[in-house]
Amino acid sequence: MKQKTQLELVREHLEAHKSITSWEAIQTYHITRLAHYILCLRKDGLTIQSEQVKSEGKWWVKYNLC
Repeated sequence: MKQKTQLELVREHLEAHKSITSWEAIQTYHITRLAHYILCLRKDGLTIQSEQVKSEGKWWVKYNLC
């Protein structure tokens, strides 16, 4: 059985859950270059919005599939 690429994992996660953060990508798939894969998916035609989130004085980006 062929192992899925990291790009495929990110695409499938977005399609199933509609959003992903870097922390989710690291914890779930051990992916540390999420922004790169988001860029690739945008180039492939997916509409993905970046949302800045702040909690307890910390900022991160949540990527939302539109």
